[in-house]
Amino acid sequence: MKYNSLLFGNGLTLNLLHQLQPYIPENKCYLLSIDSFLKEWIKGGISQREENKLYTAMYGKDKYMHQKFEMIKDNLNVFFQTYSSDLEYFLGATLFDKKDYLLNRVKTVFPLFYNAWWIILAEYLEYQDLNNRINNYYQQVAGIVTEPGYIYTTNFDLFADSLHPKHLHGRFLPHIKDYNDILFHSYNDGKDNYYKYVWGHNGIGKFSLIQQLRAYYDCSSYFDFNFFFDSDLKIDNMLIYGMGFKKSGYISQLQEKYPKYKKAAFGGIIDEHILVRITELQESGKLGQVDVTYYNESEREHLHEALDACMVPNYRLISCQDFDFHI
Repeated sequence: MKYNSLLFGNGLTLNLLHQLQPYIPENKCYLLSIDSFLKEWIKGGISQREENKLYTAMYGKDKYMHQKFEMIKDNLNVFFQTYSSDLEYFLGATLFDKKDYLLNRVKTVFPLFYNAWWIILAEYLEYQDLNNRINNYYQQVAGIVTEPGYIYTTNFDLFADSLHPKHLHGRFLPHIKDYNDILFHSYNDGKDNYYKYVWGHNGIGKFSLIQQLRAYYDCSSYFDFNFFFDSDLKIDNMLIYGMGFKKSGYISQLQEKYPKYKKAAFGGIIDEHILVRITELQESGKLGQVDVTYYNESEREHLHEALDACMVPNYRLISCQDFDFHI
């Protein structure tokens, strides 16, 4: 089936990296996820080159910050005893712990490490001569989109940039000189910073952040927010691939004590702002049917709850296995 529009999330990248894994030496497979990469760094298992890349991304040419660098490693070691590198779940789970130093430290360094990890991974895949396989994968993805098509992504990574997608939540920098590179603007008299990426504990929080970022003159240099605000947008049909619309971390915590939170509910879905926009487009006659992929039956059930909670009127759930994207 052909689609007038494609919106893809991290599931598309995960599928790519899963297929690339057989071409990666076993002792370098930790590079394939931010979680395994940071855990390997904590225990001293990454290469010296990779450690130098992390250090430089944080401190640039300053050669006297190694003690602080090791303190960050200690902070993350404590962090990983409770959480994974799913930052958005973490933001929800710690929503009411704003005064905790460790939590705030992790929230500050994680955007930098996430971007630096992707740079290291992308350079290694190029070194392994895998770019042609990556390009082949995304050529197949492009084959399901009619011309002219609307292609959007919530991903930060640039693997799919041959498709020229609109990055709804910002994009990774291909190079980082130091920590300041990832900062967008400061606020609160310089005490806080906006980053060049949109993260949040739920869709409401993300959309509020989007509205704040949109007020800056150079917003369009780093973010593609037109999907949310373009009144002339007209889409026949859309495929949403690899987006789980997961529950926020704070909702997951409530489930144990309050059974009513077992189902996905508005206010507790990480990317619900996208579903709200889809509902608006469908109700105004500017978007036809939406197909949403699921990975397994558990995700299918959750997606059904999430789309109903956001009152999406016209959708169909289909298995991601129906699409044979391969390298």
